[in-house]
Amino acid sequence: MTLINKPNNFRKIMWRVSHVLSLIFLVVIVLTWLHVDNHYQPNIDQLISTEAAQKSLTDKLQNTPGFSKQEVTFIPTGFFIQSLAFKSSNDVNVTGYVWQTLPTEDNNSQTLQPSFIFPEQVAGSELELKYQQTVEGGTVYGWFFNVVLRQNFNYLDYPLDHKTVWIRISPKISERNLIFTPALDNYKSTQLGQSFGIEQDLVLGDWQVDETFFDFKTIHYDTDFGTSFNLQKYEYPELYFNVVMKRKFLNAFIINLVPLLTVATLLFALLMTVTAEPKKRESLGFNFTGVISIVSALFFVVLISHIQLREQFSEDGIVYIEYFFLLMYFLMVMLIINTYFFSQGKAVTSKWIMVEDNLLPKLCFWPFTLGVMALITLIKFVL
Repeated sequence: MTLINKPNNFRKIMWRVSHVLSLIFLVVIVLTWLHVDNHYQPNIDQLISTEAAQKSLTDKLQNTPGFSKQEVTFIPTGFFIQSLAFKSSNDVNVTGYVWQTLPTEDNNSQTLQPSFIFPEQVAGSELELKYQQTVEGGTVYGWFFNVVLRQNFNYLDYPLDHKTVWIRISPKISERNLIFTPALDNYKSTQLGQSFGIEQDLVLGDWQVDETFFDFKTIHYDTDFGTSFNLQKYEYPELYFNVVMKRKFLNAFIINLVPLLTVATLLFALLMTVTAEPKKRESLGFNFTGVISIVSALFFVVLISHIQLREQFSEDGIVYIEYFFLLMYFLMVMLIINTYFFSQGKAVTSKWIMVEDNLLPKLCFWPFTLGVMALITLIKFVL
């Protein structure tokens, strides 16, 4: 017994099943988005106290060839970020203050020129000495910096991505006997998950700060830079100030996903006009040529958006949201194929297309579309 001979209430049941499946897949997608967007675990390697920083540095030095406490001078260093903006997918402009407490016997040579550099800097102005103050054990010097840092960011999870912008500070080659330590005592609170060292009203556009923290990373050098500092020949612990941010999902949703969902809705509406009944064909204006024209227009809308997206992340692989663009292309092709075979009539078309006036493709459109989106989301963020 085919679907043609089924009672009319069976058709209603099938539509209800289609709606339920679509709703289930939609809920899976939304719950996964919310979980990823709100689920952030603080970095367990971050330094939260001066004691923890000293212990971390001591452990690193003990495992580093050539280092000893007598060979290096520890310089407390702090940061305060006043602005942060992405100039491109890999360049970020950061402004703010950096300060160091230099020993009294060494500070005379440091008043004009700082003893550090930003290794990732590709542009920006020179450091400006803004203040100096004598404190117990030395003199604090504060510089204003405005730098563009080039860093390798991963955008494969866009628009549900987190970014860690780091400021790596390194001694100049002539000062490689210095090791910078975080001036954690200069901040009100440096506990896990908290933000410190940034402007309270920092404007970040599409981003918001999750936390900030200091940590050390061991940098491997295969040269002594032509100096006598053999202790720098293999490894060197350098100080990083990290700003962890997450993208505001709502902005990216409106820019990228809303147009795609609108295109999917229009494709479904176009599919619903496919009919073999003469009166409906006339009232809906269904014809194969018309379907081709509309799908072509929608294709260029999706293509332009896709090109703009790829221009942002040209150096990355396929980002998460791009799979939805690929899905739209597939739906367009399948709609044209379905419409073509349906318009040819029963003589050359499978009964599964002709049955109940193209019912099966109409029933499967949203479960298939949302199901594929849910599967991509789960594979990307859960499985």
